[in-house]
Amino acid sequence: MPHREIVKSDLFAVNLKWHLNRGPVPMRFRTTFRTIWKIDSLIILVGGAGICIMLGVLAFQVIRDRLRTHQKEDTVNVESSVGTSWRLGAFEKISGYMVAPVYSAQSYSVSLYGKQASAVRNYLFVNLEDKSSRWLIPTNDHLIVSMERLAADGTSARWADSEKPAKWLVFDVVTSDTNGDNRLTEADRKTIGIAGADGSHYAEVLSGIDAELGRTWMQGDRLLIVYSAGGKNVISEISLPDRKVLVTRDLPKIGG
Repeated sequence: MPHREIVKSDLFAVNLKWHLNRGPVPMRFRTTFRTIWKIDSLIILVGGAGICIMLGVLAFQVIRDRLRTHQKEDTVNVESSVGTSWRLGAFEKISGYMVAPVYSAQSYSVSLYGKQASAVRNYLFVNLEDKSSRWLIPTNDHLIVSMERLAADGTSARWADSEKPAKWLVFDVVTSDTNGDNRLTEADRKTIGIAGADGSHYAEVLSGIDAELGRTWMQGDRLLIVYSAGGKNVISEISLPDRKVLVTRDLPKIGG
């Protein structure tokens, strides 16, 4: 055992003496090390610059998106401080009349965001014969979500006006801010309005609709609408000529 320890000690001494006698590092190795260090530094510099550029582009996009004007359709801001501009939309023919929607545009700011809300607020009807005109509604205070044309047989008359002219116009309208968010949107309760094909005798016949579940036309110019209101599912029958609800019934509760 002591003999082995002496051998190991001698080998260590020989190795140490060999390393000490090697002398300084040759010049070619120093040059190689400097070249490698420069290349590493260049790679780090380029990589860091690339990361900075990418972060700058991302920051620019975030700021641009925050400052960009966001468009919202079918929205009316009811706050009095918001300015409103108006324009007519494209005209289309409906049973001897040219009809165009009236759009409102409202621009306002929320924090860093710029917003613009647009919506249909009314319809203009122009008689093709005598060029007289009328508004559907006397004021532009409501949000008109949709307009449906019904022919005499209750089918849609939208794409076949010459063969199957419209007899009735049915409107989904939001008349008030029922959810208290200072906006008129489709999230508010809706009202059903009825008018003739010429926009005459408009009347709101059914209100307080949370969600419409279906509608169908019935013989005798009647419209049957199924909807939810106040936590209940309801069915109502409407007389189109008389602009009034004939009957309303609650549907059975789900689950008993």
